[in-house]
Amino acid sequence: MKKEILILLILLAIIFTSCQKAPQPVPVAGEEPILEEPTPVVKELNFSSVLELGKERVYSVAVADFNNDGYDDVVTGVYGDYSSVFLNNKDGTFTKNLLFGKKYNTEVVAAMDIDKDGFKDLIMGNNQQPSLLLKNNGDGTFVVYKELPKTVVTDIAVADFDNDGYEDFIITTQFKENFVYFNNGNGNFIEVKYSDNMPITSVAVADMNNDKLVDFVIGIDKRKNRFYLNEGNRKFVLSHEFEGERTTYAVALADIDKDGSPDVIQGNNKDNNFVFLNKKSGFEIVEMFAFGNTYTLLAADFNKDGSNEVVVGNYEQTTRIYEKDGDQYFLVKELPTHYIRDLAVGDFDKDGYLDLVAARETETSQIYLS
Repeated sequence: MKKEILILLILLAIIFTSCQKAPQPVPVAGEEPILEEPTPVVKELNFSSVLELGKERVYSVAVADFNNDGYDDVVTGVYGDYSSVFLNNKDGTFTKNLLFGKKYNTEVVAAMDIDKDGFKDLIMGNNQQPSLLLKNNGDGTFVVYKELPKTVVTDIAVADFDNDGYEDFIITTQFKENFVYFNNGNGNFIEVKYSDNMPITSVAVADMNNDKLVDFVIGIDKRKNRFYLNEGNRKFVLSHEFEGERTTYAVALADIDKDGSPDVIQGNNKDNNFVFLNKKSGFEIVEMFAFGNTYTLLAADFNKDGSNEVVVGNYEQTTRIYEKDGDQYFLVKELPTHYIRDLAVGDFDKDGYLDLVAARETETSQIYLS
């Protein structure tokens, strides 16, 4: 009997021990637990829901939260008429207000924070008229802050070129002198000339060589496009001229081959479009994104798959969206949208996915919700 009781006690001890929680490893000093980021849901490209921004001669659009209410708004740059700001009502509608009561031949609008007050201001690049810096009053209304010399503006890009914490901007022109405007932070801008008179059509900015300085690429009509390297100290040098003299109306920068360096997308009118792959020691040309009459390009990750989609905005053809699959890009969506002059992105319905804004010259400008 004693033997049976002893065996029973041993079995109960084993069962009790097995039910205890296993001891946890003692964390090593300095080590933090690894938390996995939630994987974003890859969304199919849809763009079936459309919001309208009115039928005007819109040459350019800029997107930002201009009244700091947490929702993206849109500014339309209108050629030969009044430009407007469309404030997001948070319900799929917008309230349209004129920027000010004067008509301009506006080719380009771009958003920037001139004085680091947390409100996005505007640059209006005009044709044969003074360009304007507009100060945001904080509620999505604007006043003229500064006039720039009269010229023929074709494009504008904003970046902190000298890493001083203030946003600068670059202007391209048609057969006029071209400058980078460095923001001194005191309301004044220093002009640094980077090229003489050329038929420049477009500009895109990025750190092309991973040296923490923002460089730029310009598209030129019927001449070789150019890459300018930022050497610091507010100096730029011509680093590369791209193969071919095409009717380039648009350039965009995006890491097409995912090697960590931005590549150059060249959008041409009545010609094939090309990508120049940035190989650090030079550029490798690849024909991509089809034949078109491309006026504008945009690269953005609409469906959160980790790769940029490329939107090709054509003037007399449909707007085409290309998606990456492996090492290749394929046409996945055509929007029945012609007369495109500019494209921009914003999240207007706050669903966490980017929406597409299409500026159209002779038809209604639209927002395509993703």
